[in-house]
Amino acid sequence: MFIIGIEVKFFKGKTKSFCDGLQQVLSFGLFGFDSLVLWHIFSEKVENRSINAYVRPVKEIVEGFNLPIVYFATKLIETDKFEFFAPWGLYSSKTVDVNYLLVSLRNYCNEKRNLLLDQAKIEKRKEMLKILLKIPV
Repeated sequence: MFIIGIEVKFFKGKTKSFCDGLQQVLSFGLFGFDSLVLWHIFSEKVENRSINAYVRPVKEIVEGFNLPIVYFATKLIETDKFEFFAPWGLYSSKTVDVNYLLVSLRNYCNEKRNLLLDQAKIEKRKEMLKILLKIPV
């Protein structure tokens, strides 16, 4: 059973810090999630230039420190379409649907795993997480 911990932050404007959610998603590693995801979703009203100003430093932190985090940054278009800004930039007139986004997320999670899972105490926490979430052990 593969369990993903996802921290989602929604940005309507310039009210949040670019590192919002980073500390939360790192703490998911202690609970035994197999993969850790930070997903920044930006409102359709936020300009692409402003989104890039948020995304660039987060990518630099995650990649520069080689953190075991999958970082997604998307712009919500209407109610069910997205433009990608991270892990790769597709922003233009091209949008993707939720299914494509979730398949991409799963593929990235398969590549980036929680490094703490080797520790026995983390494995015990993962077993407890499965019990609490009523996932068959």
